[in-house]
Amino acid sequence: MRIIKSTIFVLSAVLLSFSVQAGPGIQVTAISTLPQDAPKVAAALDEWMSGSGKSSGGRLLLQRAVADGANPSTHSIVSMYSSMAAAETFSNKVRDDKGTAAEWAALIGKLVPITQVVARSRSAHVTAWGDVNDDDSVWLVHSFSVNDGASMVRALDAYMKSDMGKKLPGQAHLFATVAGGANAPSHFIALGYASQAEMESWNEMSYGSADLRALLSTLQAVSEYHGASLAITEASWGKSTKSVLKR
Repeated sequence: MRIIKSTIFVLSAVLLSFSVQAGPGIQVTAISTLPQDAPKVAAALDEWMSGSGKSSGGRLLLQRAVADGANPSTHSIVSMYSSMAAAETFSNKVRDDKGTAAEWAALIGKLVPITQVVARSRSAHVTAWGDVNDDDSVWLVHSFSVNDGASMVRALDAYMKSDMGKKLPGQAHLFATVAGGANAPSHFIALGYASQAEMESWNEMSYGSADLRALLSTLQAVSEYHGASLAITEASWGKSTKSVLKR
């Protein structure tokens, strides 16, 4: 019986991830670098996005890990794209266009000596709530393995429309993992705030509210919670988040 239930859960997660692949999403490359080399990473990305990189049509973020447990990465390079087709088109350009390929090789040549890739993942953007803007720089990410994605979306939507949810000062995004490797969470909720002080104030205000308790009750019933991580966006390039992730 346990094997059957496990198989049903895996199939449900796979089918859900395939169902949301069409449309916008993100690719996250987690890297490790020394503190003194972090500015060099930002400079290399800035040079790339000032040249061929800006023709990607997407958005690029460099985020610094603040609290993420045993994860050895110090930073993440987050690439947002309007669709998998758009991401593939630009990837082909990087491969086939000589000028773009040369600039890409220069970027890699600068990053390889000072960084180590820890992990890569790709996720589809399911939906968003709140004020989606580019000023929020503090990101709290909650990871889940979900056995009923539809119920999760309905519960989140109901919460965001509740009296308490409407007071959320930042933005919230739900992503479904498309490719994250073995044992990767199926979903994650990314909450964006203008500052850690704003995040703290919101947590104190919403903690224990009836609306939040209702949301957590549903999440507990339809998912397994894997924990949270905190990151800060140190630099960004490209189009606005709203324009890239819109459906």
